[in-house]
Amino acid sequence: MKRAFSLIEVIFSICLLAIIITLINRNFSNIFNTVDSKKYKIQINQIKSGIKNVNSKRVLSNTKFLTQLDKATINKAGEKLFSNVLKNAIISSNNSWMKYNKNSYSLKLNNSKVNFKYKNNTFMCISKNEICKEFQ
Repeated sequence: MKRAFSLIEVIFSICLLAIIITLINRNFSNIFNTVDSKKYKIQINQIKSGIKNVNSKRVLSNTKFLTQLDKATINKAGEKLFSNVLKNAIISSNNSWMKYNKNSYSLKLNNSKVNFKYKNNTFMCISKNEICKEFQ
């Protein structure tokens, strides 16, 4: 008598394996989205802190407040963003931060864009979606 797997056993094993892989993939996807969100929250807080730090130094030295966060080219990947307020600038890319105006930036997060603006010495979220509350 030959000991081999029947066709039904092979199909059942493949289906079971596919279900397990799908569940694992979904969990890892959620983990990576959470990690990205936390990374960007940290970056935003660093930018806000850097603005306060630079403007405090300017008040003490009796100079004007910061008018621009960087000298990056608009809508160009590979530019150093927030270089006037961060020791290590954030590099712009099509998948994360991008400068789209003199003092306006967009952040691509979970297939949606969140817009930020530096105005009146404040870096603020100006998008109308719920995600802005997460970054405030």
